[in-house]
Amino acid sequence: MKFPLLMVLFFTTLFSSGEACGKKKKEIITWRCSNDQGKTNYYKTDECCERIKGELDKDGQNCNEELKGMTGKPKREISKKRRERILEAMECCNPPGTEKKTTKAEIITKILQPRVLRPRMFLLNKAYFPVCFITATPGIEPRIFRSTLGRLAIGPRNLHFTPHDRKIDSTAPRMATRPISAEPSEGFTLLMASNQNPVRIAMRDKHYNERSEIQNAAMKAGLDLIPSFSDRDNLVVVDYGTAQGANSIEPVKKAISTLPDGAIASLVFEDTPFNDFGTLAKTVSDNFTNHGSKIQIVPSLVPLGFYQQVVPTGQADLGFSWSSFNYLENVPSVSLDATASPAEFAVARHKALAAAAHTDLIKLLKLRAKETRSGGYFIAAIGGQAPEGESTPSKPGSQVLQAGLMRMVGEGKLALHELMQMALFPSHERTPKEVEAALEDGAVAPLWEEESLEPKLIVQPAWYVYQDKIKVSESKKDEALREYAQVAISNVVSASGWFWVDVLKKSRGQDWDGGEAFLEEFVNITVEEFVTKFADFKLEIWYNYIKLKRTDKKA
Repeated sequence: MKFPLLMVLFFTTLFSSGEACGKKKKEIITWRCSNDQGKTNYYKTDECCERIKGELDKDGQNCNEELKGMTGKPKREISKKRRERILEAMECCNPPGTEKKTTKAEIITKILQPRVLRPRMFLLNKAYFPVCFITATPGIEPRIFRSTLGRLAIGPRNLHFTPHDRKIDSTAPRMATRPISAEPSEGFTLLMASNQNPVRIAMRDKHYNERSEIQNAAMKAGLDLIPSFSDRDNLVVVDYGTAQGANSIEPVKKAISTLPDGAIASLVFEDTPFNDFGTLAKTVSDNFTNHGSKIQIVPSLVPLGFYQQVVPTGQADLGFSWSSFNYLENVPSVSLDATASPAEFAVARHKALAAAAHTDLIKLLKLRAKETRSGGYFIAAIGGQAPEGESTPSKPGSQVLQAGLMRMVGEGKLALHELMQMALFPSHERTPKEVEAALEDGAVAPLWEEESLEPKLIVQPAWYVYQDKIKVSESKKDEALREYAQVAISNVVSASGWFWVDVLKKSRGQDWDGGEAFLEEFVNITVEEFVTKFADFKLEIWYNYIKLKRTDKKA
């Protein structure tokens, strides 16, 4: 569960001009993001289409077979040129008057002229949206994935978008002119809604310990908050959202190092049932043995989420949470306006989730208060936003991640509806004022004495390694940059890969076993995008560090 920040990942799809087949205006073409399931009504009627159909027949494929290949196979199996020809061939499959009715809920976009459709996406200030109707794929549950190259993603059940002017250039292939709404209006507003569903959190098995550099740096920046327990002969330490354990060892060791000889330390490592407890158990075993120790150590692993009570009331002396408490308990329902500027949209998104985030943080602080004895401590590093008046924002690398995913969509290796489902993970990166507001809430303030609340900007450690290498030898810059990019992108995959594979399995079938290959290809593609387009990108994230002391008020 270690992960600093998440960026929302939705995409805005535009369409570039250009006739697919001649210059005459043709009948309306209906295009879907998901499998057609026999309700196809792609057609057009001039001689040009017959020539296309003939070309396909020469390849030993008739029009219906090509249509089946397009709608029944992952796009990654079909070349770019082939997809264009198939799309044109689809329009020949039904003569005029035989088209089947399509309900409005199934329509993704309607175009008045036939086009060759290619993905085109651009950044909306850390958020991306498709200009089309999107229907959520059944069975995909809203969940969280964590990555240094992502922030908040909230899941759309229904999306309606208003086309607007491009804000920045895109690296993706140009698509046709913007689509018209299925409604008789020139624009339509974005409605983004989602049912209240609990989220699940888990790190990618076996990989997170090896690739969690920025989370480790965030933990180290909070070590000075740990108090001494030299007057205690029994200590209970709880680490919330421990993941595979690599970033829990150092703070726990520092806490128990202050105990006198002969003391007993009970160590509780908590994470959701979806966590890789096998790797966690090995990490704990490797680091906490009683051989030669003057302190008796009793470790425990608890498979419970931190939105419920983890240890008995009043048992904890010290609690930690590193890069975990920015995740929301449920997927919230929100409504946002896609016609807003990128800056306005980011503000609207933050405001839309603020209420749920405020409620969730209050719940977390009350639960921790119930578990912590009077005089005990709770210390946390919560992924956040820059404090008021600070000119340097959090830069978790969303544009780099965007470039890689855009390229995969453009190459047919990732479907748009799969990409949208990957975005179903709720998180809220709080400002220091939002953290303070939760601490001052009437239900929380009597329970905790606030000893410290401080924002700190944490830089990806690999950035410093990169800078040191190019200072020594400018000739090694390319090699050093690639190493930096590899670390950064591997971090996102170790934190987020499990979620992406989960989404792809739901889309492609539970027997699909291409997850590891997909993640490896994503790393390779995104590293290439990084080194060619983002050579000067410095990955850095703001964290809110809190140190709270438990009062004697009953929780």
